[in-house]
Amino acid sequence: MVGSSFTDANDRLLTRLRERIAEPERRVDSRRDEFTASLTGRGVGELFSMGRSAAGDLRRLLDHGVDDELRSKADEIERQMGTPATNALPESATSAALDAAERRLGVALPPFLRRLYLEVANGGFGPGQGIVGVRGGSTTDRDRTIEDLYDEMRDSTTENPRWVWPAGLVPIVDYGGAFGCIDASMADGRIVDWNPDELDERGADGGWSRSFSEVAPSLAVWLEAWLDAPAPVDQTARLMAEAMSTIPEVTRQYWASMTPEQRAEYGLPSTGWGRAMFGDAWGDDPRDQG
Repeated sequence: MVGSSFTDANDRLLTRLRERIAEPERRVDSRRDEFTASLTGRGVGELFSMGRSAAGDLRRLLDHGVDDELRSKADEIERQMGTPATNALPESATSAALDAAERRLGVALPPFLRRLYLEVANGGFGPGQGIVGVRGGSTTDRDRTIEDLYDEMRDSTTENPRWVWPAGLVPIVDYGGAFGCIDASMADGRIVDWNPDELDERGADGGWSRSFSEVAPSLAVWLEAWLDAPAPVDQTARLMAEAMSTIPEVTRQYWASMTPEQRAEYGLPSTGWGRAMFGDAWGDDPRDQG
């Protein structure tokens, strides 16, 4: 009976996830800009070619100043860097791909994480820039899968022999240098954040122990909390709505201090000008009656 209730709860969670990530702007908390997204997945040769092109443009700029072509390129890069990318959600992972990932990791993925990859998508949704997928799925800005990230973390002893990465702690979200990790040694997959800013050369372990902090007892609890919190796009809309519905006193005084003739220069009526400008947000303030 308990097992059935647990399965039902996870089924409901999967349904909620599918509903939210169907909207690209609510799929992750932090969307890459178009420029960054265009670099992800490019090979060394492509990046080298882009670097040579940029170097050529810089030389033209130094030798001849700004021309229309350089200005157009700069404007396009600026536009791309200010525009959130809309990437297609990856296809679901196959069982074979997950089995291959587990062999490379050397640990079994928690059952619910496997369900996410199999039944929702191979990463690309969730907190931060989204859960990173296994090979063939969503990657970090550095084009890393969870297998790649785990390999990198286990090499931490090359920097400091005291920094031994916990076995089975698999990074699944890149927060821009810090990582959200799932503890694959536990069936529920508790979520632990790792923050390298806590590392130093002091103390017995160089800050290693304090660089980890548990944020949720399980993957399901972590995702429930993410779903219950307002998406950044929703939070922004709410703040804008609040700003539009609240007229600061300094603004009211500014317009009320004008003479009717001064307000008329802005096309405002002699009475009712407050509501003419701000609509119902003006409320019952009588200062617009004369």
